[in-house]
Amino acid sequence: MTPAGTTPPPAPFGGFTFRRWAGFEDIAGMVAANNRLRQHVGVLEPVDEAGMGHRYATLVNSEPRADCLVAEREGEIVGYGRIEWQDWLSGERIWDLTLVAEPSTWGTGLAEAIVAWCERRCLDVAAALPPTEREERLLAFELGGNEELTRVLHGMGYREVRRFAEMLRDSLDGVESPAVPSDYELRSPEEHELPAVWTSLIEAFAEHWGERTAEEQDPVTWWGDPRFRRDLVVVAWWRDPADPGAPPIPAAAVTGYLDADRGPEHPPRGLVESVLTLPEHRRQGLAEATILELLGRLQRAGATSAYLDVDTSNATGALRLYERCGFRTTTVSRAYARPLAAATRTP
Repeated sequence: MTPAGTTPPPAPFGGFTFRRWAGFEDIAGMVAANNRLRQHVGVLEPVDEAGMGHRYATLVNSEPRADCLVAEREGEIVGYGRIEWQDWLSGERIWDLTLVAEPSTWGTGLAEAIVAWCERRCLDVAAALPPTEREERLLAFELGGNEELTRVLHGMGYREVRRFAEMLRDSLDGVESPAVPSDYELRSPEEHELPAVWTSLIEAFAEHWGERTAEEQDPVTWWGDPRFRRDLVVVAWWRDPADPGAPPIPAAAVTGYLDADRGPEHPPRGLVESVLTLPEHRRQGLAEATILELLGRLQRAGATSAYLDVDTSNATGALRLYERCGFRTTTVSRAYARPLAAATRTP
């Protein structure tokens, strides 16, 4: 059961008012504030109303009406914070803080107030859950160049634990033709094959930093995304020669999306996401082949460039793979953590 909403902070500064999330009618204002932040710090990936609405409709271990704080100034949303707890395969329980304070609020104390409220909310929710033997940590992500949040998190005792690079391929012209070994086939999944691809996603990413337990991952967050297009999912299918009657296995895959229309002066970009290769099928060029095939499809769908995000400490060498595929780093974001026990306990 979700405990009653944590009391919003007082707002004696900057003309801000705080309230809890009112519902999906808040999505448009939250998207606008988030995109103002992203544009200011140079992050390529935008957020849109359909995507954020889907995200809030499919949250796990987060009840936004109690777990999301909204900050307004003169009736306009200028920031928000939301908490969500996650049990990771690494054995930790992570209290994930989503933190947005648009640039016009920097230096006012708004970011500090949002972080402090989120920490208190984590403590309230944690107290209502059954005891756990997992190590519990607060985790916050700073989008590349967000100096305000970096300053606030450092000041509150957070320490950097991971870095992520956003990478851009400036043009989709001249993409090489993909090639795979003869016992693999590149194609999009049929509708009935999507669950098998999802299972491969869960299996392949189980070794990655930050992966949640399978019980906390819902395939609807993937194929229910309003941006999802089956023709922008590329899979390298493998059929076991010892059992030709068995269904093919999704040995490698990648998902692509098109950004929301940004107007005639800004052609849509393609987003490359969820690049996977099952361990037993690695070192055969499958990931590179699926990416190259996807880039061609994104171009035919109208994109003129493409981008992606990567954990710079990824043990599979993903950063080097993306560089071979023509991507270059444009911004670097950071993850910061501190123990839940150190969280702010008073307003």
